[in-house]
Amino acid sequence: MSEDKVVTEKKQNDRGKVGEGTAGKRLKALWHEAGAHGSFKSFVRSLSNNPDVSMWWASKRCENERARSDLNLKRVREERTATRAAKRKKKEGGK
Repeated sequence: MSEDKVVTEKKQNDRGKVGEGTAGKRLKALWHEAGAHGSFKSFVRSLSNNPDVSMWWASKRCENERARSDLNLKRVREERTATRAAKRKKKEGGK
């Protein structure tokens, strides 16, 4: 078996939708086909020219994450304040 093979076989799920899956799922499928010996990260490092490898490492470094919007940051601040107030109230014995 070639370790540089890219799994692109499309399968149908229980809702009838077809997709390729994520880079991690494709790499784990290759890992299991190879016998799943050793650590997964070591296996991924051994695959040099597989395009899924760079996508998987980028995901691990959170490069695909978007920054929070101002509205989202405001909501998080308000929730944090409300949680702290509720904890203070409970600690003081009030309802």
